[in-house]
Amino acid sequence: MAGQHEKLLTSLTYIIEALDHPEKLSAILKHQGERHRAIRITDTHFDGFIYSFTSALAETLGPEWSEDTHSAWRVFLTDVALNMNFLRPT
Repeated sequence: MAGQHEKLLTSLTYIIEALDHPEKLSAILKHQGERHRAIRITDTHFDGFIYSFTSALAETLGPEWSEDTHSAWRVFLTDVALNMNFLRPT
């Protein structure tokens, strides 16, 4: 799990650093989408990830967590997934 933790933090860092650079962000997310598809990640996995990630943040932040914070993270992670070509309507 430590390796996965490091990969997630690295990916989130690259994404956040590229937020002000749409072309760079698009390239990062396209590449990540291709890598995730290669290991057979599905929309169901992304739904589970978003739920688990926001639940872990809520537990970690405790009283500092709010519905607004939850909504912002959910929108952000869903947008990332969409730009990786996941969570598209079928």
